[in-house]
Amino acid sequence: MISGFCKESLFDEVLTMLSMMEDFGSDVVTNEIIIYALFKENENHMAEKLLRIVIARGLL
Repeated sequence: MISGFCKESLFDEVLTMLSMMEDFGSDVVTNEIIIYALFKENENHMAEKLLRIVIARGLL
C-alpha cells in the first residue's frame, strides 16, 4: 500500500500510514521505499528528515 502511494506521489498518505505503523515498527525496506520515492520527486527536505529519523532509531 505504501509503495502504491509513493508511486502516485501521495506522500501525506504515506506519512499518515507510517505514523500509524509506529506502534508496530517499520522495517528497513518500507523506509527505503519511502525515502527513495521522496528523493525521486524532489521532496529532499522530507526525505532527509525521514532519513534522520530512521538513523536515530537504528533502522539504517
